[in-house]
Formats: sequence, structure tokens, C-alpha cells
Amino acid sequence: MGRPPLEPGTWGTVRFYVQRNGRVLARSRYRDASGVVHLKRATADTAEAAERKMKQTVIVSARGDHSLSLASKVPDLAKWWIAGLQAAGHQGERTIENYEYDSRAVAAAFSEIRLAELTVGVVDAVILALSRADAARARRVHDTLGRMCDEAVRVGVLELNPVDRVRAPRRVARRPYALTAGQATFLRHHLHHWLETRSKPGPLPDLRVATMVDVMLATGLRVGELLALRQCDVALSADPPTLLVAATLTEEKSGRPHWQEHPKDERQRRRLVLPQFAVAALGPLMTDPSSGAPVFPNRHGSWIRPGNLRRVLRNFAEDAHDVLKGAGIDPKEVHPHLFRRTVGTLIAAELGVDRAKEQLGHASIRTTERHYIAPPPVAGAESAVLLNRLFADRSAREANAIDDPPEADH
Repeated sequence: MGRPPLEPGTWGTVRFYVQRNGRVLARSRYRDASGVVHLKRATADTAEAAERKMKQTVIVSARGDHSLSLASKVPDLAKWWIAGLQAAGHQGERTIENYEYDSRAVAAAFSEIRLAELTVGVVDAVILALSRADAARARRVHDTLGRMCDEAVRVGVLELNPVDRVRAPRRVARRPYALTAGQATFLRHHLHHWLETRSKPGPLPDLRVATMVDVMLATGLRVGELLALRQCDVALSADPPTLLVAATLTEEKSGRPHWQEHPKDERQRRRLVLPQFAVAALGPLMTDPSSGAPVFPNRHGSWIRPGNLRRVLRNFAEDAHDVLKGAGIDPKEVHPHLFRRTVGTLIAAELGVDRAKEQLGHASIRTTERHYIAPPPVAGAESAVLLNRLFADRSAREANAIDDPPEADH
């Protein structure tokens, strides 16, 4: 009766042979996940070192042209991880491009480190050195390497994720910046005037930018969601008039806009009621309400690049620098996301954070609070009234009691 076959992913008996030069040769069979048996060998100064070296050569996970083992270097881990994201198809193209950018930073920081050498101490030393030069970059490297190692643990290449025990560099909290209602109205009117009267050399700015800003201030849409609007998504004749957020624009590597058939996250698909000023702004653009044509087409009838809108707003902020400053508006903050934060801040102040979260399409209320709601310039008015009633009025009553002590009994 023959010996039973090895289980997939297991080793046979390891045999050691002392060579003439005193070094030790380790030999064994390994059956991989697909059932194929490989004869493995490695030489080292000791039996333990030879066995360890031999087992590090085993390919535990392969994705396309990218394989991974304990002998692989961190740049190989980065390529393997990206290949897995691309194969899974759960992430958008722009998201994967961002991950590729961050994975290159990880590969550069750990360029010669093998997975077998990726200990808590090694990760901690590299992250600490990076944080001294660029804390934000160190945070991205920490986060991305942690994701990579999580996946390597999941498939069994690593036993533990060393990044889990390394403290991430402290994030410098940035207070959300938003406009007041008065500042937003001032910016809208001044932008209208600038678009109609700008006389500098070069191509004239698109007059529809004023409508785009009006719609962003009326809805809180992301710039990609705004420019991905189709004629059929806007129902101005409905009661009440609404707008469907069903898609977004991303940019391909070539720079061309790509219409993505769902928002940033599928859960962010939503229908919003439009204020009357947005209805008035969109009315002239609605030429065929039942079609899938863009609400804001370029001259070829296709989608406008989000970068074009950002560029026009940047030029406006440069030209109107002093005027904006005079109104208390930071010109450096004039970009599409400013209007989204403004909507979130104004709604939260009047209707509460939950309503702001719904309007902006966030999955987490923490995201709304941390990144989209600017703190009020003066806080505590209602609290001051309450505290005054609790303490000042009581103090007055006690003072009166002291001035008019109760009469003694005779």
C-alpha cells in the first residue's frame, strides 16, 4: 500500500545532508494549493537555517504574473496586492490609481526588505524615519502597508500583521472651512459678474460655471456627481422638483473623463429635492429631459473634465483675490469641495447633523462631523441663557434671602 498523499499546502519529511564544506542541505517535498508536488532544497550553515530558507521559497499565493512568498520583497507584495484589487473588481479605477500611488511609496520605503524580515521593529523604524520628514506621507505608507499585510495574512503568507502593533503618526487635525450664507451669496454674484466681464487674453471661461456653482450650493454634490448628471436625472416639472444622484465622473489615466454608473459608493445613490434658485439655474439647460445626454456637455456633446471646473474657479479666485479677502473669504479655499462643506455646515446648523449626512450622501455621521461641518465662530448662546437661569437667578434669590432673614419666634 502506497503512502498517503500530502495535503495541499503541506510539507513532507525534511531530510538533511551535511556536505563536504560543512554546510547543510535540506530537502523535502511540498504540495501546493493546486495539488502539484514540488521537490524543494536549500543550503545553509545549520539545519534550522537550511529548513527555514527552503520553506521561504514556496510560492503561497500567485495572482497573474505576481507571486508571493516569505522570500518576496515588499515591492513584490505591493504588486501582488494591486493585482488582487484589479482582479476583484470591487474598486473604481480612480481608487485603484490612488492605491497604486500609495503602494509605490510603500515600495520605496521598504525596497530591500523581505516579508520574512518585516517585523514590528523594522516597520516602526521606517515609519518613524518617514514621519520626521513628512508625517502625511508616513501615515499613507502606514495605512497602505497595513492593508497589504492584512491580505497577506488572509491568504496565509504572513502569520501576523506587523503594522497592527506600530503606531501611526499623529494626524494634524484640519478644521473644515465653509462659507456663511452671506459669503456664499456674495461669491455667487461676484462669480456671475466675473464670468460675464473677464477680458484677459486666452479662452473665455464657460458661463455655465455659475450654474454649476448654484447647483453645488443647492445640493452639496461632489464635482464628479455634478458633471455626471444626465438630462433624465433632473425632474424640474415634478412636485417637488428633484435631482437623482446616480453616477459620478472619474478620470482615466489619459485624463479623459469616464462616466461611472454609480456614485463614489453605491449606497450614496439618492434623490434630492431642488431649491427654487437651482430650478431657475437648470431650466435653460434642460433641452431633452428624457435623454441620457449630459446636463453640462462639452463642445463635443460628451462629459466635461472635473479639472476644467477647478481651473476656472482657481482663475476666478486669483483675479478676485482682494475682493474675496474683503468679504472674509479665503481665496485659496475656493474650489468645488468648498461648496459641499458649506452646504453641510449650513444644514447642520439649522436642521442637525443627521440631515447634513443624508444630503451629502455619507455612510458615516463621523465623516460629516469631522470633515464637512465648520465650527461656528461664536458658540454657546443658548447654553449661556440656561446657565444664567440656573446660577445667576438662584444667586439673586439667595442674596434676597440673606438680606431678609426670617423673623425669629418670640
